[in-house]
Amino acid sequence: MQIYPKDLVEAGIYVSEADAIHNAMRSLWNAQPAIRIQFAIHRYQHENLSIAKAAQLAGISFDRMKEILAERDLLKLEPSQLAQALDDVASLEKMLS
Repeated sequence: MQIYPKDLVEAGIYVSEADAIHNAMRSLWNAQPAIRIQFAIHRYQHENLSIAKAAQLAGISFDRMKEILAERDLLKLEPSQLAQALDDVASLEKMLS
């Protein structure tokens, strides 16, 4: 038996299909860290996201994100990214002190 967002709306569980889908996506996001990591990697590759921002999106540490990217041969630090990474590290250090 399949359950569709409209079924949940008709049952009065959600006000709209968008709310049902949003909640389902949030649950999926929280339950499956691999999806968060893969999405962060995609954004890192295609949207020039910094390592620190990708790590934040994935919900993992900067060092772990760097390891994952290196394991997949995706780690890239061009001059502009290096400057951004250094700024991110400085921001993180400031937050931790």
